[in-house]
Amino acid sequence: MSLSPSSSIIIDLLLLADAAVAGDKKEVGRLARRIQGVAERSGSRVIATRARTVELLAGEDPTPGELAAAVDRLLSEAEREIHDIGIWTDQCNATSDRRSA
Repeated sequence: MSLSPSSSIIIDLLLLADAAVAGDKKEVGRLARRIQGVAERSGSRVIATRARTVELLAGEDPTPGELAAAVDRLLSEAEREIHDIGIWTDQCNATSDRRSA
């Protein structure tokens, strides 16, 4: 069973936030790169750009506050876009077209 892009990003965002709190910069970078890929394929340039910023920052030597701020911006943008704009409506429409018995 495959996940929708929004579900995949939400799960990865939760994991990314946990990794940032733990100070695992390598994992933060890996998850940010994965989020960026899904966001790009789904047409979400805002999330992809924010994820790329987090990835690049994690590869440097940021302070915990700098990394936390970048992750917070990514989480805020992703939440806004997923909730308000509904960038993955095609996925939702595909499941709502099911016929009921």
